[in-house]
Amino acid sequence: MSFLSRLPILAVLLVLQLSLISASSYQCGTRKHGFVPLLYRGWKVEEGQWPWHVAIFYKQPQDSLKYQCGGSLLSSKHILTAAHCTINRKTKFALPVGIFEVHLGQHNLSKVTENVQVRDVVKLHVHPEYSTLRNDVALLVMRLAITYTDYVIPICIDRKVDRDLRNLEGHRGWLTGWGVTETGNVSDVLWTASLEVVSYLDCTRNDPVLFGNMVNETVFCAGDLNGTSPGPGDSGGGMYFYDGDQWVLRGVVSFAKVDSVTKLVDTSKYAVFANVQRFLTWIQWVLAEDAPQADRGPKRISETGIGTVAQVLIDGYGSVDIAEVTCHPEYVQSPKIHDLALVRMKNPVRLASNVIPACLASNWTENLYDTLVHTGIGFNRTTGE
Repeated sequence: MSFLSRLPILAVLLVLQLSLISASSYQCGTRKHGFVPLLYRGWKVEEGQWPWHVAIFYKQPQDSLKYQCGGSLLSSKHILTAAHCTINRKTKFALPVGIFEVHLGQHNLSKVTENVQVRDVVKLHVHPEYSTLRNDVALLVMRLAITYTDYVIPICIDRKVDRDLRNLEGHRGWLTGWGVTETGNVSDVLWTASLEVVSYLDCTRNDPVLFGNMVNETVFCAGDLNGTSPGPGDSGGGMYFYDGDQWVLRGVVSFAKVDSVTKLVDTSKYAVFANVQRFLTWIQWVLAEDAPQADRGPKRISETGIGTVAQVLIDGYGSVDIAEVTCHPEYVQSPKIHDLALVRMKNPVRLASNVIPACLASNWTENLYDTLVHTGIGFNRTTGE
């Protein structure tokens, strides 16, 4: 008998047999397409290589569109971009949501293929402390949820709010966009490049006048000073890092210095990115606020969309029918936030020596992090059964 089977813990396995909808095969930060050969000052992008990158357009007269900024898909309805992409430069007020049109899965700006999903925006959240180029983040809420495909997949967010930014220094992040090229024209085809994150000190030394009062814990600097840099049109796009087995969003393109003569980006200066970690609490609050209210309350099994009987399997006891499932009131499906639920069984369970309820921690519970045990019913680590 294994160690886990001897523990007097109520091990519960939800056996939910779905008749219509199976688990999604699309996980955040996991793409289906990879790299293709190197292009001048960047990489040529294969269609679907950055499935979380979004094209944000402004609607113009006569039903025309003007490409404006990039963005990153966080959920089936939310896009993170730079706040300055959503603000009227003259009035300093937020633009009306009706002006935005977003394209997901777009590769060539001049072509809308069958892989592209087009959505209107129904709500705009500009960071409440946005001012000029500080706290330069905003969230767009699409009117209709998108469908995940090989070409439209959300990006993961590193949920450790206190992650030390110094851990990124010296590492290379990836950005992508249809920005202005060295010729001064907007690229029709999506491009990508990698930039190295530098320290605050190196950033300030690079241009004390520009960065001296701008650089703080809400931003970070990156660049190679070799001709590669985000340009106009790349604003709002993400900086992505490969973390183990998935891509993670850590920055949002905010600004770069423009050469006073050429009117193009000065690639001898670093670019500045909004530090996503510093805005996690706000992002999670917005996503939770916009989550559908109707799906949060208690649900009878007949109301959950489950085609057959749902049961819990109690170790050493047997199967028991479920009467009701209650999700956390602020649960968000994608990305996972407040991912908790209570299951009420149809009939009481008889307690015995091998069926004992677990105790809940309280404010007075000791720090037991070194002795925590995780239990469950799943794959055996050695045999895979």
